[in-house]
Amino acid sequence: MVRSALPAVAAFALLLGACSRLPERALIPVPPSTLAGGWQRVTLDTPPAAAAPEPLEALKPAQRVRASYRLRGSTIFVDAYAMPSQASAFEAQQKWRNEAGALAFHRGNVFIVCASEGAEQAALIAFSKTLEEAWLGGRK
Repeated sequence: MVRSALPAVAAFALLLGACSRLPERALIPVPPSTLAGGWQRVTLDTPPAAAAPEPLEALKPAQRVRASYRLRGSTIFVDAYAMPSQASAFEAQQKWRNEAGALAFHRGNVFIVCASEGAEQAALIAFSKTLEEAWLGGRK
């Protein structure tokens, strides 16, 4: 009698396991459509995380969000990566080569790169602080 119930119990357990799987959730919140100072989001995309640039590829980001913001004639491009942990986001920031017109920072497990051709570094820093506050809740 026990033997005949075993397949039914196994099938029931598999069914419960399949039903209890949580739906995948976004690891990175949607960037705000507007920012203080008049910045407007003009693009939003979710490219494959596997297509991350070389320094990040080995850290295996789970999600990637790309956006751009415009104010008057200036455009700033934002790439955000959901890293496996806060430590890997910190490591990504350490490995990232900052170049002229680019700025990288992390908040929790999210690593963000802001870049703009022709923007002054001070303007990029101000933008990144505004973005971080509005999007990720600022520094704590």
